[in-house]
Amino acid sequence: MKGIIQKVYKRYYVISLNIVSINNSLFIAHMSVNANLG
Repeated sequence: MKGIIQKVYKRYYVISLNIVSINNSLFIAHMSVNANLG
């Protein structure tokens, strides 16, 4: 039972890390576009 929970937790952890990194790159791209326009 504990192993299953760890697998699921690890999977969600990786997915959430991917989402955070995507959000960060989008934010950086947005800021650089604003800087170029400004």
